[in-house]
Amino acid sequence: MTGAGISDLVARVARIVQAGQASIRVRVPAGAGKLLAFIGERAEVLERAYEGDVVVMRLRASPRDAAKIEDDLAKLTSKEA
Repeated sequence: MTGAGISDLVARVARIVQAGQASIRVRVPAGAGKLLAFIGERAEVLERAYEGDVVVMRLRASPRDAAKIEDDLAKLTSKEA
């Protein structure tokens, strides 16, 4: 075994995994530590910026995790209203 072709295999698997993921943009209150921790553990943060007390992020996550993030964010913002 030489390992030839391993890098091609890794790249192919990465493309397959990424194809099944959702790309979302969210605005999360900086004080929402539990949600920010979940995002850090379960999503790939593609961009992050800070606007006052809000963290603006573009994420890549599984459809299930993206739905949970959006649902948790909706619950947070409805509590603030």
